Amino acid sequence: MLRRMAAAAVALLSLAVLTVAVAPPASASIQKTCFGYTGTFADYRSDGRATEATYTWPQGSDNCVGISPGRQIWITSPGHPWATIPGDGRADAVWYGSESSDGSAYVKTFRVWVAASGNYYCEQWSSDTGWFGSWYLCAGN
Repeated sequence: MLRRMAAAAVALLSLAVLTVAVAPPASASIQKTCFGYTGTFADYRSDGRATEATYTWPQGSDNCVGISPGRQIWITSPGHPWATIPGDGRADAVWYGSESSDGSAYVKTFRVWVAASGNYYCEQWSSDTGWFGSWYLCAGN
């Protein structure tokens, strides 16, 4: 009887070890507080690409952008809590932002990187019309 109990305990322990061994690793994340709002983003990449960035613009409000552990692209600015950028984009790193102007209107372009394709995608926000609403393959990929 004692041997059967010991054998059962070893079998259960082996099963528990196997379960732990095949479980996926936990997704590492970092916290970023920007303009008083805290968001959770994917941990820094081993290849040096950033998962969050702060943009200081010549015109309009500054922004912080981050890539969530689920690859969603989030943005915040003063007085506006973190929200996903329209267009249902998914990315692995933030790249850079640029701003252009045409008279009194200006356009902010946000560029992100997608590991699977190795491509960069952009979404734009205009001071006249707001978000363009879709991510597109950036020129110069």
